[in-house]
Amino acid sequence: MEKEALLLGFTILMLSIFFDSEILNLVGLLRSNFLNILMMVITSVAFLILVYILYAYLLNKPNKVLLLVLTGLVAYIIGSVLKLIVMRERPDIANFVLSDYSFPSNHAMLSFSPLAMMNHEFPNMKWVFLIIALLVIFSRVYFGVHYLSDVIGGGLIGYGIGWAMFNKIRLREILGWKISGKRN
Repeated sequence: MEKEALLLGFTILMLSIFFDSEILNLVGLLRSNFLNILMMVITSVAFLILVYILYAYLLNKPNKVLLLVLTGLVAYIIGSVLKLIVMRERPDIANFVLSDYSFPSNHAMLSFSPLAMMNHEFPNMKWVFLIIALLVIFSRVYFGVHYLSDVIGGGLIGYGIGWAMFNKIRLREILGWKISGKRN
């Protein structure tokens, strides 16, 4: 399932690059007062913080909460560095002015990076986690501050970071290694 989802994500990313402006214009047609308010809440940093607090509450284990926070920090740092490397300008139709670059979307990276761990820990809730992440990335396109390719790329990179960090820790647990890498 994961491989198929990643392949679909990469396919959509490649297609979206060619149609980024048209997609922004189409999404712009959806704007309404109700959606403006809803998307303003979802796109806020406070919403992302609340999502992380909810995930931490669900995990309820200090080592998993620490991994959640570290994954978010690593995703944010890598996203910020990639923005400086790629230097893609934000869309001209943005509803508010942001001073940094567009690719990758840090919101997308932060909303997708915890998914590997959350889906493993709570498989019955994986659709809830995915819907939350999709709403966050949609809000960024809705307000025109990112192209679709920015949020898809950010989501893929963020998920990859979360998957790699979570599976490295799991591998160490399976092998019985301490953080130092030595056997117990």
